Amino acid sequence: TYWTNYAKSKDPNQPVQIPLVWPKVTNQSEQYLYFQDPLQIKENYLKDDCDFWDEIGY
Repeated sequence: TYWTNYAKSKDPNQPVQIPLVWPKVTNQSEQYLYFQDPLQIKENYLKDDCDFWDEIGY
């Protein structure tokens, strides 16, 4: 339903209400939807990997 909502309205949470709101990524919040059972909201996807590449200047 998330993908269908997004394709129709550019908002994965509308028009069909879903029990878990898929948050927008912002500069202040790097939350993402983890597609497992049950659905989960997590933060900082692959942060350790990204930090590694940032540190070596890639």
